[in-house]
Order: sequence, then structure tokens, then C-alpha cells
Amino acid sequence: MRQIDDAIAARAASQHGLIELRQLEAMGGDRFLAARRVRAGRWRVVAPRVYRLEGAPVTWHQHLLALILATGGIASHRAAAVLHRLTGYRRAPFELTVLRHTRIVRRGATFHETLAFDLVPRTTIDAIPVTTPARTLVDIAGITSERALQALVDAAIRDGACTREELAAAIHTTPKVGHPGLRLVARALERAAGPEPLPESILERSYERVILDAGFPPLQRQVWVHDGRARVLRADYGYPDARIAVEVDSVRFHGQSRFETDRRKRARARSLGWIVLEPTHEQISNDPAGAIRELSDARLQRGLWVPGPHPPASVRR
Repeated sequence: MRQIDDAIAARAASQHGLIELRQLEAMGGDRFLAARRVRAGRWRVVAPRVYRLEGAPVTWHQHLLALILATGGIASHRAAAVLHRLTGYRRAPFELTVLRHTRIVRRGATFHETLAFDLVPRTTIDAIPVTTPARTLVDIAGITSERALQALVDAAIRDGACTREELAAAIHTTPKVGHPGLRLVARALERAAGPEPLPESILERSYERVILDAGFPPLQRQVWVHDGRARVLRADYGYPDARIAVEVDSVRFHGQSRFETDRRKRARARSLGWIVLEPTHEQISNDPAGAIRELSDARLQRGLWVPGPHPPASVRR
């Protein structure tokens, strides 16, 4: 009995304090042994045929793995986004992809059934089977807004969670049936494609969309301001030939200390003859016309074309 106890403890230690009945049987145990441990208070049933050993801490990861062990499924959608640490996902409901007809009834859990379960690309994170980052983006596309999806795709490619090629392959190989977001994620990939750096936040992407929708020429991303000896400022956007820089910023996103440092850098850039615009979260969200007028003013000041009549920002009420 000591030998089987050691085997059980070792297996549970590698999977968040859990043991599944078929694993127990492979070690020489059976459901009667499990029942005795449960009656003695040494184990607790946390899902069908899945037990948590006494003393194991209760965690989100443990609960998710318990559902996976009970169904044979894999973490997917929002739960996979948490495991891959995709931008904007720090907490999520328990969400799994499972073979058709193998889901269980569990409050607070969502199961996505498929007949092509064996073809779903997967990896393992912290002992938890999970869809690959590229497949996760495809899955999430059907349950999130287009704007949030674009920011998610941008961040995943920029941060190295997946490559453009991997996402393109996932889009191509994922069945259309049951995946209503395929067209949206393909569009997001198309917008993210190219040699230029990607926006670093949802706020930057929102500003870029406002400016492009207004008819302005595309802004260059990540523009450097130099003083002849060193780099003074890396602006989020700009028209470097016209010495126009745009710093999308807010204390809410960067914190007070970072905000003050950036403000000094912007002042230095202005002293070098640059026009530095500073659209905020509040302006982009609530007064996009104001952001458009400010960029129009800057381009007109440099003698550049602007799309349509926009009252000067200095006279708006």
C-alpha cells in the first residue's frame, strides 16, 4: 500500500493535487480504494472520477484541470487565453473543447463539442492540455468584439505568442462550421500583416482607426525623435518627414511616474521643432472629432493636405 501511495502522491503533485480514477487503476488501485479515501476525508471528489488529495490548495488551474481529466478535453477559448497570458485575459470562466457527447454538466463551465477533436492543435502549459495560441485566437474571434480581437491579434504577434504564419495556418485548417469568427480573425491578421511595428495597446489601435477612418494618410508607427546625438523620444505614431509626432498617452494606462517622464521627453521634442500631439483615452473614446481636428491643425501648420473641412482645435467649444 505504501508503494501505491507514493505513486499516487507523485502523480498528484505533477497535476495540481489531482488524481483521476483511470490513473489510479493503472497504479493498481480501484474505485473502492478511492471511496475509502473519500470516506476517511483524505480525498475529495471534485469532478466525475477525479479526486483532490488532502492538503492540495484549491486554485483556478486545479479546477480547470479537474474538468479536463473528467472529460478528456482541453482548455480552449478564454481559459486558453488566460493560460497563454494573452493581452486582456487575466481571469476567465472554465472553458473547454471536448469530443462530441463527452461534456459534463458543471456550473460555471462552458464546453465546446467537436467531432474533429483529435485534429485540434494543442500544447501543454503547467500540466494542462490547451489549444495553441493561434487556435486560441481563432476560437476567441467568435466571442469577442472586432476591436478587441484586433488588439489581441496585434499583441499576440508582437509579443511572440504566435507568428503571422502560424495564425494564417490556424485560420486555414480550422473548420468553418462552429467557428463564426474566422472571417474576423482573417481580417485582423491582414491588418496586422506587414513589416511595420504593431500598436502596443488597444488605445493606440483605437486612435489609428479614428485617423484612418477620417481619411488621413497612414501614420508611421514608432517614430524616433533625435537631437543629433541621441534619441530623445519614441513616439507612438507620426509623420517624421513633417516633424509631427503623436503620443497616445494617459495616466490611467502608464501610471503617474511614467507619465511625468514622458512629458519631459515631449517638451524636449518640441524644443527641437517637433509638433507633438497627445490624444488621451478620454478624447479618443468620447471626442474623436477633437483628435481629428488637432491632427488637421498640425498638418495644416506644416503645409500638408488634410481630408475635408475640420474646424481648428483652438476654436472648438
